Amino acid sequence: MSIKKQSNDKYLLEMYPNGRTGKRIRKTFGTKNEATRFETYTLEQYNNTPWNPKQDKTRLSDLVDMWYELHAQSLTGDARSQKTLKAIAEVCGDPLAKNFNRAIFTDYRKARLEKVKAKNINNEHTYLNAMFNKLVRMEQWSENPIHGLRQLKYIRPDMGFLTPDEISVLLEELGKIRNPDALIYPSHFKM
Repeated sequence: MSIKKQSNDKYLLEMYPNGRTGKRIRKTFGTKNEATRFETYTLEQYNNTPWNPKQDKTRLSDLVDMWYELHAQSLTGDARSQKTLKAIAEVCGDPLAKNFNRAIFTDYRKARLEKVKAKNINNEHTYLNAMFNKLVRMEQWSENPIHGLRQLKYIRPDMGFLTPDEISVLLEELGKIRNPDALIYPSHFKM
């Protein structure tokens, strides 16, 4: 960006508002003051226009850290949920937060479903959804990218019960343990 005096007593402004690879602007002015004002005006236009916003380089893991610092420290089990959310971010490739969307999370769920049960994935979905909802409520983030995405359906397993013989074996094994709290049972319990 320079203003040069020409041989005809006019001033030539030559500038590259977006750097040397961007558009070049050349204009001639009668006075140096006019050239300076135009240069300032042009730079303000390039820097303040909505089509040239500052790039948001916040990553998904950065949002997890922000959520943890602002809210999650007061929760029980906060370290576990932070660890889970960090793992999700890592497996997804820690994308820019603005690029994280349902498609990325759906691909994550699909790959994860080969290793764990749907219930675990639904728990992770709940953590991620809660994180985004809290950040939106605190006006730290604009929207929840997985809002409206349904959780996976899974069949809840039937409850298992021990037979009287299995109960006896269990109590016998607990009696062998050195920990005195391992074999505490109500006084009305019959062995």
